[in-house]
Amino acid sequence: MKRLFTILICSIAIIGSLRAQTVYYYGVNSRLVDNADDARMKKEVIQKSETRFIIKTSVVSNSEKRDDGWLMTEKEKIRIEKDGNLYIHKNGERYYAKKTYREIIQREPGLYEFSDSDGGRVVRTGFSTRYLPLHLDGAITEYHSNGNVKSISKYSDNQLISNQNWLRNGDRYIDSIFYSADREPEFKMGPEFFHKYILQNLYDSDIDLTQIQDVVEVAWVVMENGEMDGVIAMSGRSLQLNQFLVNIIDGMPGKWQPAVLDGKAVRYFISVPLNFQQNEINFQEVELSSGTLFYSRY
Repeated sequence: MKRLFTILICSIAIIGSLRAQTVYYYGVNSRLVDNADDARMKKEVIQKSETRFIIKTSVVSNSEKRDDGWLMTEKEKIRIEKDGNLYIHKNGERYYAKKTYREIIQREPGLYEFSDSDGGRVVRTGFSTRYLPLHLDGAITEYHSNGNVKSISKYSDNQLISNQNWLRNGDRYIDSIFYSADREPEFKMGPEFFHKYILQNLYDSDIDLTQIQDVVEVAWVVMENGEMDGVIAMSGRSLQLNQFLVNIIDGMPGKWQPAVLDGKAVRYFISVPLNFQQNEINFQEVELSSGTLFYSRY
């Protein structure tokens, strides 16, 4: 009873310290920056009541349709329970609504331990220096949907420092990969060659494209020397199509200009969604530098 009373007191203090609306700006590798001019992402924390919040995550958009220069990619509706834990309802542009339950407890001033669950399955655990939104610090562990460890990462002041990674089946993946950089990798032969290369290989194959309606997300790592490695299919219902795309991308000619972070060439993770809709292969505008924010992915 005493412990519960202490948690309640801490929760009231935390909630009381949150303003009605606060905007946080993030630059390269999710480091906090002072203003929008230096930012690549922002989080708007909007307080609806003492226990209900909305967090809108937006990224810098190059689209002419966005007059303010920002494109919202995720909206989280948050309810704070009496014990300080959180129910989070997420809506993103590339996935269906997701509900997350976050157990969070203050271990010491300015340090919180949290555990995120989805349908009773733990998806992420670690430490944060902020209650809402998270500001990662120390060891962060993520899990695949089958319970296997996906990654163990080290963060400092919300910036990714290093990581160890595993595939869903438990096999080791490439370590020390980044998802944001000062200079993103660039395919030396250009995106037009990438599109034509994949299309030509698909048309020359025996795959019946008229029977496919799916989005296949293929990913790989651009290494420090500009070589590609670790090509995998992250989603897609057809194992035949998944493996075919992995094989042709893995064998694609040409090298990359590697990503640069803090003046050093780094390994960079790229994920590309390839959209197949009723005999139409719609990925002519796919970006070849689409790194993904690490802590937003389960």
